[in-house]
Amino acid sequence: MWLFAQKGLGLQFAAWLSIHGTTEIFALLIAAAAGFHIGMKIMFPGARTRKAALAEAGQVAGTAMIGVAVMLTIAGCWEGIGRQLILDPWARVGCGLTMLSVWGVYYLFAGRAPKATAPKTTIPKTTAPKGEGDGEKAET
Repeated sequence: MWLFAQKGLGLQFAAWLSIHGTTEIFALLIAAAAGFHIGMKIMFPGARTRKAALAEAGQVAGTAMIGVAVMLTIAGCWEGIGRQLILDPWARVGCGLTMLSVWGVYYLFAGRAPKATAPKTTIPKTTAPKGEGDGEKAET
């Protein structure tokens, strides 16, 4: 980046990368996390055998990698089409920041189950006869 900045092309280069790079970086982070998940389950299988832990981790990582493949396809479309059609560097940066926001919001909020709230129950107040329950002793 500094080489392009020295030649006065820093904004052009950053804009060129941002239009598809934000999606690719998120995909890279998810792929790395999936790999770490597999490695963690192999090293620390818990009560399961390593083979069973690896099978479970592989299913989770495989599901994540399907999402990564979709993200890389979207990034490829942005790189191949969007980067050729959008020539203004600030528009490219805007597209990159928009995609960054979309992925951030998606991974922070989508797919999460709504928090379960306990149903509101009211306990009916019982009225005690005068002298009972209010600190006074009842006369006998």
